[in-house]
Amino acid sequence: MALLPAQKPEWWKSAVVYQIYPSSFADSNGDGIGDLRGIIEKLPYIKSLGADVIWLCPHWASPGVDNGYDVSSYEAINPQFGTMQDNEDLLRAAHEQGLKVMFDLVVNHTSDQHEWFQASRSSRDDDRSDWFIWRDAIVDPKDGSRREPNNWASVWGGSAWTWDEKRGQYFFHIFSPQQPDLNWESGTLRNEVYEMAKRWKARGVDGWRLDAINFISKPQRLDASGRRLQGDFPDAPIVDSEAKYQDATKLYVHGPKVHQCLKELYKEALGPDTMTVGEAWGTTPEQSIAYTAWETREDRELQMVFSTEHVDLYGGLSPAPHTAPDHSKMRQTIATWQSSLISHGSWLSTFVSNHDLPRAIPNFLGPQAEGPEWRVKAAKLLALFQASQSGTLFVYQGEELGMTNVPHEWDIDQYRDLLSLDFYKNELAARRAKLGDPSAKVDMSDVMGGIRRKARDNSRTPFPWNGSLPTGGFSPANSQTRPWMPLNPDFAEGQGNINAASQSSDPNSVLNFWKRALALRKANPVLVYGTFKMHEVEQILPKDASEEDKSRAHKSVYAYERVLGDKKALYLGNWGFEEVRLDLTRVEVDESKEAALATQNASGHLLGPLEARLYLLEA
Repeated sequence: MALLPAQKPEWWKSAVVYQIYPSSFADSNGDGIGDLRGIIEKLPYIKSLGADVIWLCPHWASPGVDNGYDVSSYEAINPQFGTMQDNEDLLRAAHEQGLKVMFDLVVNHTSDQHEWFQASRSSRDDDRSDWFIWRDAIVDPKDGSRREPNNWASVWGGSAWTWDEKRGQYFFHIFSPQQPDLNWESGTLRNEVYEMAKRWKARGVDGWRLDAINFISKPQRLDASGRRLQGDFPDAPIVDSEAKYQDATKLYVHGPKVHQCLKELYKEALGPDTMTVGEAWGTTPEQSIAYTAWETREDRELQMVFSTEHVDLYGGLSPAPHTAPDHSKMRQTIATWQSSLISHGSWLSTFVSNHDLPRAIPNFLGPQAEGPEWRVKAAKLLALFQASQSGTLFVYQGEELGMTNVPHEWDIDQYRDLLSLDFYKNELAARRAKLGDPSAKVDMSDVMGGIRRKARDNSRTPFPWNGSLPTGGFSPANSQTRPWMPLNPDFAEGQGNINAASQSSDPNSVLNFWKRALALRKANPVLVYGTFKMHEVEQILPKDASEEDKSRAHKSVYAYERVLGDKKALYLGNWGFEEVRLDLTRVEVDESKEAALATQNASGHLLGPLEARLYLLEA
């Protein structure tokens, strides 16, 4: 059988990418914040895991309003992480280890402290005046009061427009007011972005994760003199009659010129030898194909995107009670993405964790799974699941240890992320307003429950390198400075031993299982390039299965095969907490055959709770 175009081998397709959140990875100088020198020291650890690429979240100069995603200079390193020399040394050391390096390219917006924005707001006649999105106020003819150019809500709450007294106009921001959006309609701005990317490529950067890249094009219409035309930033539909500002994501996600901009970015700055993955929230498989049809057209854009449908199944910050994971929806989502992209000449990314998500174990399997009885089994099950998926594999720091969400006992003062803090503040204000008392004591336990389940800080706690108190090797032993945010206490001996040192010496640890899974993936191209087929649950159940057995299996069993030439791989996973009985002969597996890799048992018809196996077969 002839290979599909997308099955053409490329280094970036088979790569394993290890994502680093710099402030929480390794503190080399004892100031409580991770840094570039700390990353350099830990490169051998990353290499030993089986990674090929490191991806660093933003470490450019930044005021830190959004943990570095508010860039104040693309040509300087944030002093808390080090210097340009440290950055140069990191690139060189990584390359010497055989690791490629990917940076975060944050070009939907900058910090309001960036010199580009300061110049743009200084005068409407400045050369960079149109590098950001400015609009006049709408003035009420009756009383002369002003209001925003439209009713769009910011992702962070409130209006997406902020008034600037100096320029006498509103500027637009999808995120916080300290993160004004760049104007990709400006040719001079685009050229400066391209030149900046090329300068970093010359310094040794091998790839980019493009932040919020499907947000860069907005519905703008101005005439030659800058006057607004019909269709320029139209009002969003009213979906919440009680809210002053409305959700406008449908008007700017995958905006009108986004593909035109990305084609130009590829042509002018990226090219085929640069690894690219676009953060593309709210992307369907069809939309993803439009960005990533790499092998079937010449006007290329991105190699892959981070689609979020599988993680969006589990909701966001909310005081609503936890609901059990719906594995039937998850199976359908995974099957759709895994089977559709390759057949259309596109590639995809595979991940379950990153810096914007809670830890994967409770997120995908529920809070029960992170308890001491289940955590190791759950972590191994998710590891084998990812290692057997097509697409470039992304592993987030700590995932290879089976790290968990922060403790239930944490109060809001122990969180650092703007999104969680604003959510809490707004909920508190709304409840006090309802009571008519701005200082009333309010029960916020349900809100804290939602934050505990979904807060981004769950994945941002400092990395535990060993079990020693007080910082688990994250900072030097003689450091007198507390880490920038508390460690999850389960790193310590007697509290869980979730740290790299203890797991390195334990052959049955999550860490060593990850190493075996990644080695198996690298040794078997079928796990990277093979076609995908999800089996119906009935196809693997005994013919005499009871209705109860069938119901349990539908709620928990994943079974899919990968085929490449004469090679086949079969994944079986029980994502539930009860044993299930299968009939392996129905998927051409003899009961006595041992799996190539298994989380618990290696053979037999019974699949235990949170057990997964991967069989390598002849097609």
